[in-house]
Amino acid sequence: LSGMGVLIFTPMWLNGIWPRPAEPVSLIAWRVIVVFLGMALFVMFSVGMYLISGVVGAPFYDRLSERVEAVWIGRVPPERTWEEQLTDVMWSVAHSSLALLLWMVCSVVLVALGFVPMLGQIMEIAGGIAMMSFFLAREVLDGPASRRQLSFSAKLAFMKRHPGMTGGLGLATMICLGVPVLNLVCMPMAIVGATMMFCDLEGGTADRAPDASQ
Repeated sequence: LSGMGVLIFTPMWLNGIWPRPAEPVSLIAWRVIVVFLGMALFVMFSVGMYLISGVVGAPFYDRLSERVEAVWIGRVPPERTWEEQLTDVMWSVAHSSLALLLWMVCSVVLVALGFVPMLGQIMEIAGGIAMMSFFLAREVLDGPASRRQLSFSAKLAFMKRHPGMTGGLGLATMICLGVPVLNLVCMPMAIVGATMMFCDLEGGTADRAPDASQ
């Protein structure tokens, strides 16, 4: 349904900003922009749905990440009461909700950029790819980071220290989300890979922040 919506409404939306030209060279450029803009909108919708599902599925993703970490580095989490487990899940959901809010704000900014003729569409596509890669990486890295009680700002700082690795992780996840059928198993695959990468980058040490409520 999202693909059909993008296919129908992207040419209409672009036509309202830049009317379809009759001159052949300009028409080719117009069609190229329609294709790339449509792809960007489709992936943005998919990523948005992924972030929403991340809020709902946080308990299941955290459990998967915990099992992967136990196998990968032999880090068996200590026994915790159900109250402690519930607190960890609530922090993960809260951080995912905050990320979703930031995603919505950034999406509004990108849509506004799209109203700038020609250059705006290029900026929207490039900015959309960067934004989607960033937010996806933050989301799939949330499990191991939350178990170390990192604050939201500390999670972002971890990504800043490893821009190449986290950016590549987010970009690969974004591409998989845009592939039919593969997107059905993309989330657990990304969480497994993100957990392994986090453990390797931090070297098994706790990268703690002073206050997990930030």
